Amino acid sequence: MAESPSDVFTKISNKEASAGQWMIVSFDAKKKLAVDATGEGFESLNKALDDAKCAWVCFNVHGVDVRENVQSVRTKLVQYNWVGDKVPSMKKMQALSGKPKVAKLFKGIACTFDINSKEDISAKEIGNARNILWRGKKDRRLTS
Repeated sequence: MAESPSDVFTKISNKEASAGQWMIVSFDAKKKLAVDATGEGFESLNKALDDAKCAWVCFNVHGVDVRENVQSVRTKLVQYNWVGDKVPSMKKMQALSGKPKVAKLFKGIACTFDINSKEDISAKEIGNARNILWRGKKDRRLTS
């Protein structure tokens, strides 16, 4: 039996989880959230996204703060709201109507991106949001 979305989220959001872990959820035929895929890294995430679906991604990012004698790693969660470019117009409303249900699953999201192009998923985009993720601390190195 497949793992529940909440079980997968618990694994991905755990501070011990490795950077770059992700999960994709979408609505199944019964209009319940289901896990479409899990993996690690941007490349595998881009391959897993379906251009004909609305889906939501939770992506684990680590901020590494290195000082003289101390290294601090902070886990942050990034959410991508995906609407593939082959999604019919009438189904695009699912992206809006699904956000509240996804918000109940994805707790503790630090930053959200609404995307419809796989090129929008990158470390550069997350790096541009660094001030949101780490409250202005620009000296952190991102790992994913």
